[in-house]
Amino acid sequence: MTPKESFKSNKIIPLTMLTLLLTRHGETTHNRDSLIQGSLDTALTSRGEDQAHALARYLRNVRVDAIYSSDLTRAVDTAQIILSGRGDIGLTTTDLIRERDFGRFTGEKYDTIDTDGASLAHYLFYKQDICDGTNPHITPKDGMPGETTEQVMLRTSAFYNLLLSKFENASILVVGHGFYNPYLLNNIFGIPLDQLVYFQQDNACVNQLRVHPTMPGNTHRHVEVEVLNFMEHVHRTD
Repeated sequence: MTPKESFKSNKIIPLTMLTLLLTRHGETTHNRDSLIQGSLDTALTSRGEDQAHALARYLRNVRVDAIYSSDLTRAVDTAQIILSGRGDIGLTTTDLIRERDFGRFTGEKYDTIDTDGASLAHYLFYKQDICDGTNPHITPKDGMPGETTEQVMLRTSAFYNLLLSKFENASILVVGHGFYNPYLLNNIFGIPLDQLVYFQQDNACVNQLRVHPTMPGNTHRHVEVEVLNFMEHVHRTD
């Protein structure tokens, strides 16, 4: 079954588990200009707003019981566009979903970073000292000391556990970020951190997962993947 066939908006699926619809915000000025934004608060471009509207149309007939968003403006604005016309569903914002703080690299162009021979994605995901606010040799930028991988993983774990403890037989939409989402997926799948670079998250993408309850004698949850980084709704021209 193709991703298109498996994620038709009018498909009726019995909700016997937690369904997670994980998305990323629309394009921002920093995305457009290839600048690292991290936890910097940036606005959607007109293209980003169009992407958010395309996402809203795509999800229009999909069951959503609650919407969670990062508290950064680009994610909140995307969530508000998705919420438009959805009735009584409320929006919950939280800093648990906020993008990773990249400290001194905030606002820098991607192509100006010396990665010591590593790929840029690997460098930003794993290089601890570039984002470690406890390192006396790293100068914080504009009050943003940066976060280590461990600090971001603790946030994503706290958010995922919040969802598991609060919801059963529900479909939850989450509006996150390009680096945050792979960390959350890592928590869900329990995969090695060096696999994070393979979870590309484009602007206004959709990831759909079904998280099953734990079975007696088993502490691990079975997770079904419907789609990852699904983008057909954004690329459509009709």
